[in-house]
Order: sequence, then C-alpha cells, then structure tokens
Amino acid sequence: ARPLLREAFRGTSCHATVSVDDMDSSVAGGPFLWAQHARAQLLMVDLARGIVVAEHDGYERLQDPVTHRRAVVALEDGSVLVVDVLLAAGRHRYSQRWPLHPSLELEACSAERVVAVAEETGVGLVLRFPPGESTLVASARGVAEPPIGWWSERLESVSPSWLVSVDAEVSGPFEIVTLVTPFEKKMPGDVQLEASATSAGTRIELGGPRRRRTIEVDLRSTPVRVES
Repeated sequence: ARPLLREAFRGTSCHATVSVDDMDSSVAGGPFLWAQHARAQLLMVDLARGIVVAEHDGYERLQDPVTHRRAVVALEDGSVLVVDVLLAAGRHRYSQRWPLHPSLELEACSAERVVAVAEETGVGLVLRFPPGESTLVASARGVAEPPIGWWSERLESVSPSWLVSVDAEVSGPFEIVTLVTPFEKKMPGDVQLEASATSAGTRIELGGPRRRRTIEVDLRSTPVRVES
C-alpha cells in the first residue's frame, strides 16, 4: 500500500549502520526478495571485556570496493563505544544513521553532541562525537519524499521519529567514532571524547568527572585489535 515507505524501511539508510554512496548494502530483487545479500563476518569477540568486532562485504561490489568494519565496546557506566571504519581507496559518501524511537524528542543536535529525551518517562540517549571531525551531523523527522525519519512497529504502520545522520564525503579509509550513553531521568555528566590517529591505529580518550580512559583500536589491519 505504501511502496516508497516499504522500500525505505528495508534499505540500509533506515537502520543503525553506515550507508555508502546512498546505496543499500544488499541488492533487492523484489518486494520480498533479495538478489544479493551482504555477507557478515565476525572478526573478534571478547565477552569478558565487552568487545565485538565484525565486518560485511555489501559494498565490495562497487567499482571502488568498500569494506565496513564496526567495533562495539561496552563500558562500565552503561555507555557503548562504536567505531566504524570504511576501508576504501577512492572517494565516497558515507552516512552513519541513528534511528530514534518516536517517544524521543531532540533537545540538542550539534557536531559534538546529540541529546534525545522521552518527556513522559525521562528516559533518554546521548550521542557524542569527537571534535574536529570532517562530518556533518544532521537530523530529520517525518520527511515524505524521500521517506526519512519514520518508525514502524509492524507492517503498514508508521510513525514519525527522529533520524540522526553523521555524513561525510572523503577519500581513502575513514573512521567514525561515536559514544552512545543511555540514561534514565538524570542526564549523564559531561564526558570529553577525543580520537587521534597513531601508527598503531586510533587512540580514543574518554574523560569524565572521576577518571580518564584510553582505548586503542586498529580496525584497518587483519587481525583487528582493540585494547582498553
């Protein structure tokens, strides 16, 4: 009944991942058919330290192939560090997407911080990004064409919801570092998030009111490495 929305919801851009060149990671062959699936591979898992790293080959079909690797690191305070690495040689458009539940309203959306809160419950979410990144942080809600900023609890049911995007057009390998902090009623304290390139990968510095933590991540090499 709503072919544009149905097509959008199954597309990469409506999910919490990274799209490349405005294309889907898998190739559709019809309304309920995939002609080519992106293949995912687990690269590292350390449950004791709360670390999972994986990659997929959905964009390796491009003329200039792109491999997407993502590391997820669970931190002691309930935050989650997400590191996306796009491995490519040429220039591409990347868009990291964060679809938010319809109950969440945006209170702030800037290059370094996004805050969304549910007014009735006080439950919320903070997204933090390192300063100085070559990215554009934007938001959209309930856009008709192309369909952006919609949420579906079930088939043929849609509600407007905020979609946060982190966009960049760059050449060569590229990384996006995000700190995701959920909270309930009380806004979390200010956290300084910094990321810098090193000869061994990326050094991520997390600074809070009580302690500072360093996490070393190398997703460009095989095998991958995450040290915290």
